[in-house]
Amino acid sequence: MNLLLVVLLFASAATPLKNWVEGPVRIILSEVEKKTFAQLRTDNERQHFIAQFWKSRDPRPETRDNEFKTEFERRVEMADTLFGGDIGGDGWQTERGHYYVLLGPPASRAQFKTHGQLRPVELWFYSGKKEYPQLPSFFSLMFYQRDEIGDYRHYSPFIDGPQSLVKATIRGAADAYRILSNINPDLARASLSLIPGEPVDTTSFAPSMTSDAILAQINQIPKREFERIGLLREMVDVKLRFGGTTSMTAYPFMTGPDTFTVDFAIDRPEGLGNAKVETVVSRNGKEEGRTRGAFAKDEPLIGRLVLRPGDYVVESTIADAAGTQSFVAREAIHLQAAPALALSEVLFFRSATPAPSAAALPFVHSGYRFVPETRKQFTPIDRLQVLFQIAGVRQPPAQADQKPMLKIDYTIAGVSNPAGRWTFHDDVAMDRFDAGGQLLNSRTMSIRELPPGRYFLIIMATDPAGRRASQTVSFEVSNPS
Repeated sequence: MNLLLVVLLFASAATPLKNWVEGPVRIILSEVEKKTFAQLRTDNERQHFIAQFWKSRDPRPETRDNEFKTEFERRVEMADTLFGGDIGGDGWQTERGHYYVLLGPPASRAQFKTHGQLRPVELWFYSGKKEYPQLPSFFSLMFYQRDEIGDYRHYSPFIDGPQSLVKATIRGAADAYRILSNINPDLARASLSLIPGEPVDTTSFAPSMTSDAILAQINQIPKREFERIGLLREMVDVKLRFGGTTSMTAYPFMTGPDTFTVDFAIDRPEGLGNAKVETVVSRNGKEEGRTRGAFAKDEPLIGRLVLRPGDYVVESTIADAAGTQSFVAREAIHLQAAPALALSEVLFFRSATPAPSAAALPFVHSGYRFVPETRKQFTPIDRLQVLFQIAGVRQPPAQADQKPMLKIDYTIAGVSNPAGRWTFHDDVAMDRFDAGGQLLNSRTMSIRELPPGRYFLIIMATDPAGRRASQTVSFEVSNPS
């Protein structure tokens, strides 16, 4: 089996046009457009694509001005002004800036920064976003400073919960809700639901999962806009087919304080037999290395990178053996050592079989070879199996009368019916973590009770000190064929 292993060999500069997708426009680009742009080879093709991109979104093409482009640039400028100061950089790159550029200015923006028991919080309110019919008529967004410094992150009622908004040591969500109510009733209500008018549970203070479904719909806006304007037509001077792109999924795991192992899998294009793959790794717009590999028709297109912390772009060109067809897969990777409790990307896998523990091969971890399920598509008779890394765990002081445990909760909820939930729980002994505070953890869950549809899987880890970290991924359940 010819495995794709990346060795950093060459260095070259990328053109400014090639880096266009890394600028503010990435907020409104769909994944299809990103992958199509990555396939372009000349600046003439890129320039034509960019012109078509803006032209296709022009609400009044008969006029000289492009109101969409003008409004987008105004939002980026305002995001830099409003949010850049907190990070000393571009405001559009912050989470608040991302939503500001995507949705525009909120109808109201309430800031809570001077309350002794409260972390810095912002509550935004939106109404009448008729251009996005998938969103409710009224909804809120909330952002807070988790560590009271640096950038604000968006708030999820289900994942974060009211407790994350207050600084005081509290017993649970009820105490947090009471503190928030004393400060501002609307803030307290939004801590359980981002949808005004949705009933909230003030008995058990269980948060709404509908709010997370709304956040998912907002993040799907670029894809829906792409579909709405029908950009699956020829967009450049050369003929590019939609089949000319494919997907890549990367799974980074920390292997040391300044080292990451990044396994990646490329979706094999339909009908592709024996394949040749060339992969280029870039950082800060400059090529850092490339490699080539050959794969038989029944081999998965997988590879492994060993990288230091930083921001990378990995781009693979896949061609058939004769070189008559080519496809491009592209993925941006952000690698940063976890300063506190954190969960890695979640790998869905079909099976795990013993493998030599010393083998430095893609998707071999802790002596097992994992077969990834990158499409995240299952049937009720399948088992839902996940692998992820827990990092940044601090060992608590030893207690003679108890063994400290890290708690992991798994929640499955339907995207269109968040009220239906399935839960699982694990307790993980703290002595299972290595000296660096890291652990690879797997879980198998039954999905026999899940009707066909799309689902969220929310994984929440809580250490003995009460710190929490989470990851949310989506998957699909369909009827057996």
